[in-house]
Amino acid sequence: MLLTNMNPSDKESRLQDEIDANLKKVYDDVLNEEIPDRFTQLLQRLRESDRSGPASDADQSGAKAGQTGSEE
Repeated sequence: MLLTNMNPSDKESRLQDEIDANLKKVYDDVLNEEIPDRFTQLLQRLRESDRSGPASDADQSGAKAGQTGSEE
């Protein structure tokens, strides 16, 4: 694409159109990418925890304490 013989407003318009087309292409490419397995697994675990209902405060604090103890 040669922009040398165009007036400035035509160059700017053509450049903007090219930028728009490239952004749309990148966006479409991202939309068509597969979701990584780790995100799919995380979503599955979240759905399962939603189905089982919210845990009580005591259950949550006990789980957190158990996690902290095992990490050290």
